[in-house]
Amino acid sequence: MKGNRWVDPAPFEGARPQVPWWVWLPGWVKLVLAPFALLWLALRLAAKFVMLTVRYPIAVTAGLGGDVAYRQFGLSPLVLALLSLVCALTVWYGLDRDSFLRHGWYRVLTEWRRLSVYVPQWRTVMRLAEMTKEVRGKEYLPKLRRVRSEGWRDKVRVG
Repeated sequence: MKGNRWVDPAPFEGARPQVPWWVWLPGWVKLVLAPFALLWLALRLAAKFVMLTVRYPIAVTAGLGGDVAYRQFGLSPLVLALLSLVCALTVWYGLDRDSFLRHGWYRVLTEWRRLSVYVPQWRTVMRLAEMTKEVRGKEYLPKLRRVRSEGWRDKVRVG
């Protein structure tokens, strides 16, 4: 038996878990900082709600109005209003199909495809298309700026 029997183990190939900095704080510091964290969270949620209201004013107003109407009058007026809306959209479709598609249906389709297709799979698609850059271990990828659906095709603008 000549030489050393020691064999170097294989290097660690997995990603090291990254622990948030606040985990290492003592319990009493977390207790003192909890109200500030909750205030920050409430302000952030309020800002998100304002941005949602600015981006989708009709949907937010209809949702809040529907909630108020349900609490005030019950379910029957809401069902009547929904049926009236469906009838009005059907008449609009029958009178001017191109206008209905351009101003109504394609906008709904755009938001649906943004939420169900592009946002959940954006990172994977950008990686597969090799459109990501890695600098010092941090991954950068283009931001999804705008989606516009036009029937059978989607126009996607990235930044």
